[in-house]
Amino acid sequence: MKPDAFQLQSVAPAHRQIAGHVRNLIQSGRYPSGVRLPSCHALAARWHSSHNTVHRGLQILLKEGMLRRLPRQGIFVATRSPRLSAIGVCYPAYSLPSSPFQQEILSGLKRLTQVEGVELQLLPDGRSEPREMATPWEPLMTAIESHQIQAVIATTVNLYSLAWLTKLKLPVALFGTAQPNGVKFDCAAWYRMSLRALRRQGCVTVGLISAMDLHRTVFRSERGRQTFHAEGFQEVCGECGLQTRVEWLVAASQAEHENQGGAAAARCRGQRLFRQFWKQAKRPEGLLVDDDNLAEGSLVAMLEMGIRVPDELKLVLHQNAHLAYYCPFPVTHIVTDEHAVARALWQQVQRQFRGEPCELIELQPALTMPRLRKSALRRAQPAGEELCEVK
Repeated sequence: MKPDAFQLQSVAPAHRQIAGHVRNLIQSGRYPSGVRLPSCHALAARWHSSHNTVHRGLQILLKEGMLRRLPRQGIFVATRSPRLSAIGVCYPAYSLPSSPFQQEILSGLKRLTQVEGVELQLLPDGRSEPREMATPWEPLMTAIESHQIQAVIATTVNLYSLAWLTKLKLPVALFGTAQPNGVKFDCAAWYRMSLRALRRQGCVTVGLISAMDLHRTVFRSERGRQTFHAEGFQEVCGECGLQTRVEWLVAASQAEHENQGGAAAARCRGQRLFRQFWKQAKRPEGLLVDDDNLAEGSLVAMLEMGIRVPDELKLVLHQNAHLAYYCPFPVTHIVTDEHAVARALWQQVQRQFRGEPCELIELQPALTMPRLRKSALRRAQPAGEELCEVK
């Protein structure tokens, strides 16, 4: 085994640099399968380090499965595939404290990785403006280059960060994008299920209060056609035999989309958007609110304005499965599962680490309805849609 010119640097912990260097030697073929490594003392002398530091570095690769230890013989390069041992989770630093949704995704990822013995390293992006995220986040790149992590999960992606995240040379899973390594909610199914629920309640005309930029965010139809969300919603309305108007589709401004401001700000935005929706002279019979924080704010506005639900307005409101909120009206909820997001992101990383091809994962929502007799619930359920009773 030829000596190498590796030198420790000050950019990362020494044992992780050693693990990364040995990993590179194995992956490049310099250390082929079955070869025995020099002793920790010999490697420490070669790399001007300590026995303990080299031992800690090799322990990482033993844990990953790239090396194996044989009693009284030494440490050898393993012949089986390496094991995933460390993942970096990247997200805007401002989003986690103010977003229970992000917290639940992270909680789900922690549970999944702990079961597998995989270390989860949090790498919050400290930049405050989305436009500043157009360049790679330096701490994340340092963790990648020093081999502290073997994969990246991005739980929040915008147009600026997407450009460089998709170019990283390691397994990457992205939430909220239609990339092949992405995870997103199936918006076509979301709209279809919600609008059919409003149709069952007798609505002919419907509106939408949305957290998305309806005229800039891409919508994928069931047939794979891409358009913007405003056109997508109108298309699904037509499929469901419902009518809508452009003025009944209400969303936050572009500036608000770029500066979300957290859950509390979104609830205030929901109050404002509902008042904007309700002040129109001609209003629809039904309304979908596609974000749980906007839904909470809209409910506050309805109570303040004394609106009678469902007599004056029939509703379908978004709700996250593990983040219920108080709703004083008998409404239908379109429910998404934050822990399903975590499972899908974990699945995308595992696929790439095994060298398998990736396909976009589109998560399906479920409907929860006001209490109905079971016979009526069965009559109301179209094929292929999951309905649950609210207890």
